[in-house]
Formats: sequence, structure tokens, C-alpha cells
Amino acid sequence: MMPVMDGYEVCRQLKADDTTRNIPILFLTAKSDVDDEYKGLELGAVDYIRKPFHVESVLARVRNQFALKRRLDVLSGEQLQASYQFRLQGQSWLIRFAGGNTHILTSSRGASYLQILLSNSHKPFMARDLVFLVVKDESVLQTGDAGHRLDKLAISAYQERRETLIIQLQEAEDNNDLGAIQQISEEKEWLERELSAAVGLYGQLRHDVSQQERFRKSVGNAIRRTLKEIAIIEPAMADHLKPPNLRLGGAPIYAPISDKYWQT
Repeated sequence: MMPVMDGYEVCRQLKADDTTRNIPILFLTAKSDVDDEYKGLELGAVDYIRKPFHVESVLARVRNQFALKRRLDVLSGEQLQASYQFRLQGQSWLIRFAGGNTHILTSSRGASYLQILLSNSHKPFMARDLVFLVVKDESVLQTGDAGHRLDKLAISAYQERRETLIIQLQEAEDNNDLGAIQQISEEKEWLERELSAAVGLYGQLRHDVSQQERFRKSVGNAIRRTLKEIAIIEPAMADHLKPPNLRLGGAPIYAPISDKYWQT
């Protein structure tokens, strides 16, 4: 017999906890009464093995449960993936968010860039690499002035967002919410780096003169145009694809706070 609590109580507590409820539980017991077996199975056990037992038979049952659990995990992942779609079909993109309706998005470079980022979550890409993965054209190596790093409208939006983050950061610190403090601080630091790089002395807008900056601007603008289209047909997805989940700049990255499984 088990000390402190019996196997039934252990099973009951494991099944009541979201982090352990899907672990397969097998009873190995000297109790042979049918009511005892029914009680264990009713609590969520996957098998009930009575003593005396044959070791090889027990190991075979355990292996079978491991194999079944792995298969169920795969099926669960596939179902989650089907709930989040961003895949090319013909000349259009099929998009779906959180199990909602499937929508058609027109083909564009911005959509192609997004698909690469969604397929490789938490992996940063240099803007230049994204361009070559999609365009595969040597002519994009042309150099020249790419204009202002950020236009006045973008700067205004960044500054407004920074002010909002300052308020949210103060609230998070007051509540001692360490997770929120880290997330808000990261986004705030990223915005401040972008603003610092875009605005020079006396508020003058800096120009992009390097090839790297030209790629950054090209990729960022293309993705933003695509996000505007997505906002019209699937606002929830567009809302999700904002900082800190999606960050643009010289090394765009999709790093969601809560991982999503995209079918791409």
C-alpha cells in the first residue's frame, strides 16, 4: 500500500491538473476486486494490472501506451496546425487564424516574407536574406538612397506606441508582473532603437543610404502592406501579427509569446 495517499487519490490529483492530466496512468495493484478496477478506470487510468504479473507483459503494455500517447500528440499538433494557416494555393494565399474562417489573400512579396517568418518562429532573418529567398533576382543588388529610414507617420505611430508602453510598464511594475515587465521592456527598447536610428539632431529624418537599409525598408513596407490587407479580412490575425509577436527592422522575426503551429 502507498503511504499518505492511495493510488486512486494520486490518479485523481494528476487528472485534475492541466499540466499532468494527459499522462497515461497504469494501476499495478494487489487489489483484484472488479469494483476496484472499475474505480481506477473511472478515474482516468488507461490500464489496470493485477498482481502477480508477468514482467514482459507489463512492459509491453507500457510500450503500447507510450506509442499511443505519441500518436495522440502528433494528431493534436496537426489539429492545432490546421487552426492556423498561411499557405500558398495556386496564385493566392489561404489564411486562417485560431480555427476561424479561411480567407483568400492576394499574392504579394509581403505575403511571401510573412510565410517564411511564420514557418520559422523565433528565428531572425536578415532582410536581405528574405529578399533573395523570395525574389531570387540579382537586380535587387542595385545600390542607392532608399529615402528616409522612417516616414513622419511611422515615427508618430512609434512614439505613440512608446508612450503607451511606458504607462503599461509602470502598471506592470506596480503589480510586480515580471513576465509583463520583460515583454513590455523588450518592445520598448526595440522601438527606441528604431526611433534613434531614424531621427537625427534637431529632429531631422535620417536617410537610408546602405544596401542593408534599403532591404530593411523594402521588406518592412511589403509586410506592412500585407498586414493592412489581412486586417480587413481577418482582424484577429492582424492584431496577433504586431510587436512583440512580429518585429520587423533589419532582422525580422516572428517570436510569439504563446507558440502557434502554422500550416504553411
